[in-house]
Amino acid sequence: MGKVKSLMMDYEDQFVEAVSARIGECETVDELNMKLIEDRAFVNIMYMSGPEQDEWVDELWGEFWSNHQ
Repeated sequence: MGKVKSLMMDYEDQFVEAVSARIGECETVDELNMKLIEDRAFVNIMYMSGPEQDEWVDELWGEFWSNHQ
């Protein structure tokens, strides 16, 4: 079970890296989502439901922009 958790954490890290690479160039969270879809970044977190994915992107969006205001 530890290997599965480690693999999931690696995928989550890859997703966060994809978000970090794109977030600064986007004006809205919807634009960010479209870039992530184009980059196929959601493949890394496909074990999450759609609403969970959306919530996480919203959280990352909020964290990023709260640090850049």
